[in-house]
Amino acid sequence: MNQCVGTQAVVVKSTDLSGDDCNWQVIYTYEITCGDFQEQIKIMYEGGDITVPTLNNGAQVPADQTDLNLCFDAIPVGPSADAIAALYSDNCSEVIVVKKGSPVGNDCEWTVIYSYEITDACGNEAQEVKITYSGGDTEAPMLNKKAVIPTGEVGVNACFLNKSQGPSEEEIADLFSYNCGNVNVVKTASSKGTDCKWLAVYEYTISDDCGNFAEPIIITYKGYDQNAPVLNGVPDDITVSCIDELPSLPNVTAIDDCTKKI
Repeated sequence: MNQCVGTQAVVVKSTDLSGDDCNWQVIYTYEITCGDFQEQIKIMYEGGDITVPTLNNGAQVPADQTDLNLCFDAIPVGPSADAIAALYSDNCSEVIVVKKGSPVGNDCEWTVIYSYEITDACGNEAQEVKITYSGGDTEAPMLNKKAVIPTGEVGVNACFLNKSQGPSEEEIADLFSYNCGNVNVVKTASSKGTDCKWLAVYEYTISDDCGNFAEPIIITYKGYDQNAPVLNGVPDDITVSCIDELPSLPNVTAIDDCTKKI
């Protein structure tokens, strides 16, 4: 460096940068001139983004939700890919989120796991986020607003064979609404007695397709034969002068609603 004694050195720096955030190289070239002395120095750096996206300070991933009382067609769709991406930041690029997951099951029992793959533009992948939802229909059929459950009846004027039959299963089902699926009604009948006094009890078991049961309905009827027998063949009154003019005895019968001819 004796050539530089008393002479100020001049350094010219040039930069050669290539690549991108994921893989780059830069070469710095220093041209040093000092009098008649010249020298070139090159310094090279190489690198790229190897930092995964990180959860923002204070941000929280949505929690799982289980035992939800929902039908299959009302399953939560879960956070969008953009909503999850907004929870993260990256040192070089935008955060890229790919959402996957489809529900399985039916109205009675279903589950869905949404998985979120979180990366940056260089393929650095953060820990996968998984959010689970599960549930099913746990709600029994409910009585419709303004619907009135039929009541029983006492003092019914009917024979045992003609006793009240109660509402049909379809009529009771129409009184209810349901959360998922259909309202199912099973009618059970029991009766005892005679034409003179009888009792009929109808019980309706109400459920949906998932086995959720509403309060059963019980309708009771009581009755008996209240109609007196009706005479048939009674002749009109007649007047005769002599006993030998009396007509022959008529064939008079009595017919009853329940016991028929007497």
